[in-house]
Amino acid sequence: LYQGLRELRARGLVEGRLAAWAEDLREVGNAAAHISGAPVTRRDAEDAIILATALVDHLYVVNRRYAEFRARRGPVRGAGAALRETPAMKLLRKSRVPFTPRQYTHDPGRAKSRRHLAAELGVPAARVLKAVIARVDDRPVAALAPASLDIDLPALAGAAGGAAARLAGPAEVSRLSWATASEVVSPLALPYLAVVADETVGGPGAVYVSSGRHGLELELDPGDLMRVIGATLARITTR
Repeated sequence: LYQGLRELRARGLVEGRLAAWAEDLREVGNAAAHISGAPVTRRDAEDAIILATALVDHLYVVNRRYAEFRARRGPVRGAGAALRETPAMKLLRKSRVPFTPRQYTHDPGRAKSRRHLAAELGVPAARVLKAVIARVDDRPVAALAPASLDIDLPALAGAAGGAAARLAGPAEVSRLSWATASEVVSPLALPYLAVVADETVGGPGAVYVSSGRHGLELELDPGDLMRVIGATLARITTR
């Protein structure tokens, strides 16, 4: 169900609440499966079934069942909730790279740009990085730059050894990054893509990248980030 809803979202057929319900289903499913490493409780199993049923017939979600589910489970990522690791976090731990998770409040009904997220975290937009997936000639390439700057597509094409570049569409972004939205594409979750980072990324001071999930950013040293993702540094933004 989660994968099906992601595909429908990528095609622009569902948004808002349905996308949030898909994320709820993934969270509960992961908690009740081997990913969490904890024993499966009867309540987790029952909640997964209830939520899946509600997603099939979303009228139940609107009226009663989802409200009951949310009231019983509490906020999706409320204060004190256990932090479930994303693939990006697992890669950093496996690479022995220190990082700090930074949680923020996510409203599924309102899209947040990376610049807006910087304001919410109380940090300069230059320290919050965005990962943008582009097509250079016919190859997918990831561009990494501060949220305060715009990607220069001709410069990106040149840095990646191509003739022309264009931004990938929503369906391509979803397929290549497994992210539910462009603002949560993590540079740490693009193992098959070459990454070109803007030359400003390697400056002093910590940077923030998406964990690959709404509501959670990762703060780490830019040098460690560049080393883990194997990025090429070049000037790929407009000033």
